[in-house]
Amino acid sequence: MKRLIILGIVICAGTLCTHLSAQIIEGKITDASQQGIDGATVILQSADSVFIEATIADKKGNFHFRQKRENYCLTVQHLLFQTIRKCFQENNIRHHIIMHPKDNQLREIIIEGEKPLLKMEGNKLIYDITQLTNTKLVTNAYEVIKNLPGIMEYNGTLTLAGSGSVNILLNDKVSSMTYEQILTLLKSMPASRVEKVEIMYTTPPQYHVRGASINIHTPKHKTDEGKLQGEINGAYSQKQQSDGEGGITLAYTSKKFDADFTYHFTNEYSRQGNSLETLHTVDGNQHHVCQNFSGEGRSNTHLLKIGSTYKFTSQSSLSLDYTTSLTPDDQNTLTASGNQFASENISNSQIQVHNLSLYLTSASGLKTGADYTYYRNIEDQHFQTLQPIEALQKFLSSSRQVINRCKIYADQHHILNQAWQLDYGTSFSYVTNSNRQQYDAPTMSKQNLNSRIKEYTYNLYAGSEYKFNKKLSLSASVSLEFYKMMNYKKWTIYPTLQLGYIISPFHLLQFSFNSDKTYPSYWVMSGAINHIDNYQVAIGNTYLKPYADYSAHLSYISILR
Repeated sequence: MKRLIILGIVICAGTLCTHLSAQIIEGKITDASQQGIDGATVILQSADSVFIEATIADKKGNFHFRQKRENYCLTVQHLLFQTIRKCFQENNIRHHIIMHPKDNQLREIIIEGEKPLLKMEGNKLIYDITQLTNTKLVTNAYEVIKNLPGIMEYNGTLTLAGSGSVNILLNDKVSSMTYEQILTLLKSMPASRVEKVEIMYTTPPQYHVRGASINIHTPKHKTDEGKLQGEINGAYSQKQQSDGEGGITLAYTSKKFDADFTYHFTNEYSRQGNSLETLHTVDGNQHHVCQNFSGEGRSNTHLLKIGSTYKFTSQSSLSLDYTTSLTPDDQNTLTASGNQFASENISNSQIQVHNLSLYLTSASGLKTGADYTYYRNIEDQHFQTLQPIEALQKFLSSSRQVINRCKIYADQHHILNQAWQLDYGTSFSYVTNSNRQQYDAPTMSKQNLNSRIKEYTYNLYAGSEYKFNKKLSLSASVSLEFYKMMNYKKWTIYPTLQLGYIISPFHLLQFSFNSDKTYPSYWVMSGAINHIDNYQVAIGNTYLKPYADYSAHLSYISILR
């Protein structure tokens, strides 16, 4: 029996625009008995949860950042202790953070067998999920991912320490579903359907995503296992009002044919509230505006996924997947009151997403695919001013957004020898975004909108991976992309670099450099107007353009027997 203790992942992340300042954020991490906690990961974030920097506590639990911040938050993680997050406003104060141990922590770190819990292959950190979760109470794939070292959940979003947002792949394939729909799919997937998970801080271009990624692999057919598996799941929570979800999952595997079916239903209640206080000076007179806002909403969402794979040989197959998400009735109410006005805003929307993908692999290393996504959102907004009477305003806004997205791609993989691998490929995507918004009030007819945006993306890439020896490996790639949206045209080069070094079977070191580009959302580019109340209006900006960013990460993983 071997005792494997994952001490932590040290992430040193930065951008080309890193600013160094005086070392004023520092503190100590201890347990309840005031003993310092060695190896605790400390993540520095802004007040709105934007990643800034990360470090690791020393043997006495001390940590420090060379940062000057007035409002910031610290998130502390350790495999043996419960994650804690605290926010501060003080400067030059030494923080003392106390962590509490997890329940059944000794059972969670005892693993039998000789198979390693974590190994590094090129640019991938591969976790053996069977060993990692065999003594933990996890029921679905989402809980499996959430328990991985370095993975953090905040406000329903999964992030990777040092990288922030993260892409989610399933069996090497990227989905065209929204991020929320992918998380819903993971929550409906049984934990037994997760065989291994790959963490990539810099995702190679053949996956057709950029940045960090979590790649989830499901088990393959084994002759001594049953061919049909199924699971029914459900959950209920009571907060301000009740929430509930549930579904069914079926999976069939055989030597030649695999199929899976997933249905998940979610009934969700949401609530929001905030206060606004401003002082405006107009013509030398100061006006005090004080408003309170409160809102609530409820939505029902149906998620359905049907997938099938036919295996010609052990190395060639054809896969066809269909996924749909339907929200037939999403209702939200927002009321405002204060010293200036009172209003009520009621919105109802119907959202549907359909995705169809075809994926072909061959024994020669060639992979080709085609993907089509259809999105439609129909929304009615009923707005009326309740007070004062002289400022009475009442209108109905009807909007409709339809998005069609087509993508085709081809990727070629060559194993030149035991040390050298080569990848190259191309992709093309075409998107149309149609938006229409109309008001029933004649005085607001100038705000009516009817637009159509077309988007083209061409991509060529080449990359390679080379193993110098059993310990040192290097992977690098470069992508050339042409992006066109209406009159905006741009050529961009995306380089990536990943260097991995195995110090010993229990000590790993990895450095990565990544480049990416962030595109404005389709809603913003449409120029649509969303009336929040008499005082606040959200207006889309059609002049926004994508921006590029570059980041580097240094990861050190230590596993002790």
